Amino acid sequence: MLFALVANRAIAPGSKLAAGEWASRDVVVPDLPGLDGNSQALRAMGLLVKSEAEGAA
Repeated sequence: MLFALVANRAIAPGSKLAAGEWASRDVVVPDLPGLDGNSQALRAMGLLVKSEAEGAA
């Protein structure tokens, strides 16, 4: 999912919420299981934010 989010920013930048929809409807990412749209995108972004916060502490 993180790869899909980065690819979205490079290929079709838009809102964070649109990235999940883009990855689940408009593109095919080999070896990426079916996506549930925004839910997975938001969870992936949440993990990054948590990881960054823990690294700063």
